[in-house]
Amino acid sequence: MRKITKVSVLLAAIMMLFASCTTMNTTAPAVEGLAPTTDTTPVKKTTVAPASPYDAIHYGLFNDQKSESTEYPGLDGKSVAAITEGTYSIYIPENGQPKIPTVIVLTPNGITSREFAETETGKWWIAESASQGRFAVVFAEPQNGEWNTTLDPEKRNEAAFIKDIFNTIRVKALTDNAYINCDKNSVSLVGYAEGAEMAAYVAATYPTLFSSTTLVSPKAFDRAQAENLLAQKAYVHNDNWVDGYGNLLNGEVGMPMYVITKDGDKAVAEAIVDTWTTVNTNALAKAADTVKDVELYSATLFSDLSVAEISKLASGNARVQGYAGGTLRFRPDYTDRHWATFEGALEPLGLVRRWRVYTPTSYDAANPVPLVVVMHGSTSAITDIAEETRWSDLAEQKGFVVMYLQGYLTGKNLPKPGWSIMNTDPKTNADLRFIRDAVAWAKDYRNIDDSRVYLTGHSLGAMMTHTVMASPLNTIFAAYAPIGMFFAPQQIPYVNDTITPVWAMNGEFDMQKPFGEGGAYETGSAWAAYFGINSEEPEAVSQPGFNDGKFMTETWMNGVVPLVQVTAVMDSPHVYMAEEAQMIWDWFSCFTRNQESGTLRYKDVIVK
Repeated sequence: MRKITKVSVLLAAIMMLFASCTTMNTTAPAVEGLAPTTDTTPVKKTTVAPASPYDAIHYGLFNDQKSESTEYPGLDGKSVAAITEGTYSIYIPENGQPKIPTVIVLTPNGITSREFAETETGKWWIAESASQGRFAVVFAEPQNGEWNTTLDPEKRNEAAFIKDIFNTIRVKALTDNAYINCDKNSVSLVGYAEGAEMAAYVAATYPTLFSSTTLVSPKAFDRAQAENLLAQKAYVHNDNWVDGYGNLLNGEVGMPMYVITKDGDKAVAEAIVDTWTTVNTNALAKAADTVKDVELYSATLFSDLSVAEISKLASGNARVQGYAGGTLRFRPDYTDRHWATFEGALEPLGLVRRWRVYTPTSYDAANPVPLVVVMHGSTSAITDIAEETRWSDLAEQKGFVVMYLQGYLTGKNLPKPGWSIMNTDPKTNADLRFIRDAVAWAKDYRNIDDSRVYLTGHSLGAMMTHTVMASPLNTIFAAYAPIGMFFAPQQIPYVNDTITPVWAMNGEFDMQKPFGEGGAYETGSAWAAYFGINSEEPEAVSQPGFNDGKFMTETWMNGVVPLVQVTAVMDSPHVYMAEEAQMIWDWFSCFTRNQESGTLRYKDVIVK
């Protein structure tokens, strides 16, 4: 359902949702009773603990973090000089996991980030973060005690300052003293008092960076200034500036916007809500693909809400990439009974591994079902690959089991999740053994049709998909789908001659482009030649059932069998989209591989 509303039924629903929670005085700094004591001592580890290798490497409260960038992207794609220096604090929970959502809190005027962390409101944010490890929190402070709400060009560019924080917390190779393996799809804005007004202007400047915005007791709002920001071209892909896509504007990018005030200026609150009601109406009219299962709230809550309640509003959404402006979706609820997360060694004296399984409602242990195995990219995690691809939604609809595999953390100083690619020998590659043993485990856990087991991965996970294809484990899977990176046969030591159905997809702005020398289309032609079928590149055809021209697919046929396929995803960055998973499943489901004879079939046709 997609809905745009101010108060009415939505307000009642939200207030019912939080009726049992405590309240707070939302003037800044807010007080809602004494916060639980949380140990905020900063800790920096350089190696993982073998018994709990997925917990945070850095954790605790890190004050006096610095933003020192002096450039930001301009409308023409060129860098523009700006004053962005600033200070902020980061709290990372000890039980925080790879790809953790993050909330950026803008403090009121007259208070530093260090001081805000010591207020009861700051302590509550830290306590809420620490309680379940479900998000990290950043406290950003005004320069010289005052936010530049008039956007004076002689003062700090506040939107660029917050964007610099966003860029810093999502940088994969960060080596400073407060490393967050942040989920860039789930970064939300919260502001208090003057910080709330500033957060509104930041959201109007860079809406595609944030999954929601919550303003607590804003004191003022310049609607004309906000509308001018909303009239500018949007930073459409959150890490790629792409001029075009029908000239998408900031005011055409949907944003869940909450204004929480009890004693504040009602006119200010309503002006903000009216502004974003218009934005969200425009978003649905301009690009419906930017909103899937999130209702576009633009609501004023004339009430107190606790930090716990605000954090639920702030951290429940994700803005996944693929379409310009991103697509707003609810984050999966891993407490749902259909999900189960497992951790342990699958081989004697082996590494502690982690995997997550989704079992559909329709599952009946008396009937074997297919299994799809999904692998994330470098530094990524089972959380955000599930969030982006929505393979679990397909599993629920189509009646198969999906299993997400977590890469082990490796590397010096700041270990990060990854995969051991290129080594095709299971005897010396622990990741190959993990994949093999995880599939065997899944067959014990659920009644799996072993002729219908499929493997897909994104980025480094796509490279690992290729590594499995080239290894002796090849025949465990009936078909493969590497997304975002496509190796040619000569790039990897292929130790078997098995005919292997493969469908690769690369975004137009991917690291490996679909077109040109070394591109995905050229690689598809090389695979066709390797399998002994006509390697002449066919014409790219728009994928049926989807936006015309968004997914352009070339297919190399082995008789009636679409053995090798490559899709260019237009106007898309380095991402694995839910629409791609849907296309891949429709193709996967046509292939079976008999585990005793090795016979591969496409529907009723034996593939030779």
